[in-house]
Amino acid sequence: MLDLTGRLTAGADGVGTAALRTVICDLINSGRFHVIMNLAGLTHVDAHGLGEIALAAETVQASGGRLLLMAASPRVARMLAVTRLDTVFEWCDTEAEFDD
Repeated sequence: MLDLTGRLTAGADGVGTAALRTVICDLINSGRFHVIMNLAGLTHVDAHGLGEIALAAETVQASGGRLLLMAASPRVARMLAVTRLDTVFEWCDTEAEFDD
């Protein structure tokens, strides 16, 4: 499981989004093709951050895996709903639901 915390925004340095991209690539390179992204600790996300989550899903899927989202905080859930991305991603309630 990949726990996101803090902010996933473009920001001045783009560290958060670049770090997510690196982690996803590292997981795939180590043979982990099925990923649960826990959004419970994510306090802020902007359009760039949402794009990075979408890119992560595409990257995982291109490797033959699945990326599921779990437990979006209210603010993040609102952003996903406004953009209708909440209907694009696969969701799970617990890690046990995901067959790795």
